[in-house]
Amino acid sequence: MNDFIKLSNKDNVITLLRNFKQNETIKIDEKNIILTEDIKRGNKVSINNIKKGDSIIKSNFSIGSAINDIAIGSLVHTHNTEMNLDSHLDFTYRLFN
Repeated sequence: MNDFIKLSNKDNVITLLRNFKQNETIKIDEKNIILTEDIKRGNKVSINNIKKGDSIIKSNFSIGSAINDIAIGSLVHTHNTEMNLDSHLDFTYRLFN
């Protein structure tokens, strides 16, 4: 069983399937990724250096962009990303009876 999921060769993040400790190594795409911190199962990890403003790609789809540089092996989460939906969607909330 794999320890992570990567669905597209264009992805710059993977999703972890188990808890990892800082300095553990993940071998992917002929390279070794050394984790910069403890990261829990279900979270995303950068498998490339991602520059501020670059898209976060998961399943060959942009799920957001980096709000600061994200080093390879780092947690990719709400502290260093933002969603790109503001210019694409208009939300309306209403109660259903």
